[in-house]
Amino acid sequence: MNSIQQEFIANRKKLYVVVVVSALLMFGIVYLLEMNMVGLVPGLALVLATIGLSIWGVTSFWRCPSCNGHLGKLYIGLDHPKYCPGCGVELIEQD
Repeated sequence: MNSIQQEFIANRKKLYVVVVVSALLMFGIVYLLEMNMVGLVPGLALVLATIGLSIWGVTSFWRCPSCNGHLGKLYIGLDHPKYCPGCGVELIEQD
């Protein structure tokens, strides 16, 4: 496994952390809204901040380590990209 593949795996793990944290925040916000522990305006502000966190994570970490190009729609949870569509570098080690 080369350094590009290791960096891709590290970035993918960072993206997973951002997604999990965003999901937990969203569930927490919904709970607070349901229990009337926070008002509608602060709740909506928290929702928008959580969506912003998710967008930041995708735009920051879902990039090719070689060319820094965005990997686009290659990942929808079904399969990991094997190659960068921009520069063609191998992202996942082939068996």
